[in-house]
Amino acid sequence: MREAQQHGVRGRSTAQRRAIFDTIRHFEFHPTADEIYREVNRNLPVTSRATVYNTLHHLKQAGVVRELHEGGVTRFDANPKCHHHFVCTVCGGIEDVAWEALPELRKPVLKDVRIESYSVTLRGVCASCNRASKEEIKKHGRN
Repeated sequence: MREAQQHGVRGRSTAQRRAIFDTIRHFEFHPTADEIYREVNRNLPVTSRATVYNTLHHLKQAGVVRELHEGGVTRFDANPKCHHHFVCTVCGGIEDVAWEALPELRKPVLKDVRIESYSVTLRGVCASCNRASKEEIKKHGRN
């Protein structure tokens, strides 16, 4: 939570807030608030949903985490580096894509508009689903 406080997150540094922040940072995927709540409660069963949602709100306001809205579900991303996302159209998984992997916008996209930031969402089939699909094809003898 000290890192969150360095980014301007207000409020006390409680065990629950530290656990929420640490949990988000250590997920290998982009968790929902309920996934964060369940994981935090494995170790701190006294943490309420309200505490999780309020802490997520404060972390978002401070720019420490950002919300991703995909498929009607809100997920949280604690990766502080500029990056894009890849969304699997089969399983719904979200992966980070390095900022440098995509070319910069070289010319103005809209007339008389100043773009302050942008992110790109790539969509397709992730490696895991792609492998599963190929195995299913082999299993049923289709080419």
